[in-house]
Amino acid sequence: MISALNYSSAAPIFAYKARVKGEEGEKESNNTQVKDANNDSKTKEVIAKLEARDSEVRAHEAAHMAAGGGIAGGASFDYEIGPNGKAYAVGGEVPIDISPENAPKATEAKMQKVRAAALAPASPSPQDIKVAATASMIEMKAKMEELKENSDEAKEGVKKNGLKKYEEAQKITNG
Repeated sequence: MISALNYSSAAPIFAYKARVKGEEGEKESNNTQVKDANNDSKTKEVIAKLEARDSEVRAHEAAHMAAGGGIAGGASFDYEIGPNGKAYAVGGEVPIDISPENAPKATEAKMQKVRAAALAPASPSPQDIKVAATASMIEMKAKMEELKENSDEAKEGVKKNGLKKYEEAQKITNG
């Protein structure tokens, strides 16, 4: 920022010197040089920022895809055209399947993968954090369902075992 302030404050000095000397041709030449140099500097700065953002966005989305494997789709990008006419990625997204599986254990494993994919980039976005939280909720729901199934199976086993023991006791007392 300091160089930009210093540079722009130099422009009026060049124009002022040209007017004092009365050299209209030199004034025009100095102003054009200042404008060209100013525009060139600003253009390079804008392009550098767009290139940095493009790299950041592509790395972010690549991290999602790498961690997501088969549950993540391909990346799509939002582009901005730079002053050089080139398109730069300034935003992006990777679709990810967060539907539950048929079995609770499979759902738990899938949601762990979804969460890992959502949080894979160095700086997860608010949307990434939201997807990770949703995956955690679906995973917890699947764990509860699994516990309920195990509990029902255990109750059924206790009933069967209890009935078996009762029948054995009846044979002993009746037999």
